[in-house]
Amino acid sequence: MIFACQLTKEVCRRSPQCEPHAPCWLAQRFAKLLSQLSDPSKVEMAVTAMNNMLAAERLSFSDLANVLEEQRYSAVDMQHALNKGKEIASREVGNQQQNGALEFFDGDGEPRWYEIAVFCRDNVEKLRSDREKEFVNDMPGKVLSFGQPTSAQAKWLLSVFVKLGGRCAANIQARYFQR
Repeated sequence: MIFACQLTKEVCRRSPQCEPHAPCWLAQRFAKLLSQLSDPSKVEMAVTAMNNMLAAERLSFSDLANVLEEQRYSAVDMQHALNKGKEIASREVGNQQQNGALEFFDGDGEPRWYEIAVFCRDNVEKLRSDREKEFVNDMPGKVLSFGQPTSAQAKWLLSVFVKLGGRCAANIQARYFQR
């Protein structure tokens, strides 16, 4: 069965295994971000993520408001999406406790290299070595250009990250600092 996204009017990208009344992945993701607006420390991050998500779909907040005004999603759909968002958020909090801060590691524990590189660059004045300072200043651009650092760069970047006060879970340390 093919579904049409109620926001984009395109073929929905949700899994065919979804319940028939379940909102599409876009609505579910948005509900998760909306639930984060209740935490003052997460408002800026949630709004930025919403802007990025909408821009990627070539939508705006006005498009979202129109959908909500027209009630294209029933109250049951919105409640289902909100509950799913809360469930995902609580899982991510558990992962955060295991994998370090969410802003630096995704829900699967994979490093978010760009965020780590920017953190290091923003704290470069705490480093003593000119070589480390040069490395840290170059890394955000390299990560944007190439996607991921090489294994040697990743190891060095994570060691600088920890040196500057970043937290790295034991399983991440074991993966990058094996002897």
